[in-house]
Amino acid sequence: MGNVVSSSSSQKSNNSNNGSSSSYAFDKVQLDLSTRVVNSKVLEKVECSICADTLKEPLQCLEGHSHCSTCFRDWRQKQNTCPTCRSILPEKLSRNRFIEEYIRDVEVHCTYYFKLNVNTQSWDKDPFDGCQFTGTVDECEKHETHHCLHRPTICVKSQSLATCGWIKTKDMDLHLNQKCTYSTIPCKACSSKLFVLYNHLETCHRFNVKCEYCNESMEKCQLDQHLSSICQEKLEQCPLGPKICNQMVARYSF
Repeated sequence: MGNVVSSSSSQKSNNSNNGSSSSYAFDKVQLDLSTRVVNSKVLEKVECSICADTLKEPLQCLEGHSHCSTCFRDWRQKQNTCPTCRSILPEKLSRNRFIEEYIRDVEVHCTYYFKLNVNTQSWDKDPFDGCQFTGTVDECEKHETHHCLHRPTICVKSQSLATCGWIKTKDMDLHLNQKCTYSTIPCKACSSKLFVLYNHLETCHRFNVKCEYCNESMEKCQLDQHLSSICQEKLEQCPLGPKICNQMVARYSF
């Protein structure tokens, strides 16, 4: 029951995974209802006796026994009786709309509550960083299409899945500001236009830093002069020399 992953969806998730052990359902695979359901007991009465899974497109015999449409069709290739009551099957089986509506009213998790475990090829719940929305199947479909912040999308700058991979909607700003090689961001300190801001901040001479000794703020280009002659809190070797005193003392105490 449940956690079967197609080869195509597995490959996509591996591509977006970049080496980690799990990846979100970024290619919007159709997870089985038995995987997504909040309370698994509500599905016990709507299991197909042929495949032992939750009924899919249920068809019923004249006595009201329901089975999956594909299971029923495969079954009657061998015999034309209901596998439950052995009654003769009519030429055209009718849909069980009551069960269809019951299943669609079951409370399920948002698809993006799950992540793909590439080691087991199964979808695991992620209660810490997955989407917490639950609702009926129809409510979840609407939520995932229009409102879910965990919904995957491609980078608005590169417009390329191959370049940036899948990105959660809620993480787009972080991606553009710190990771995307196609996103130009002005440095607030020196006004340079950059592709990846956090790499630039390590070398930007106008970036604001603090002295590790006195905690005074200044531009990075001023730090060397501050440490060499201005900062009174900077620790230096005692002026008596290491043969007499090997302690490091603050400059103001000289």
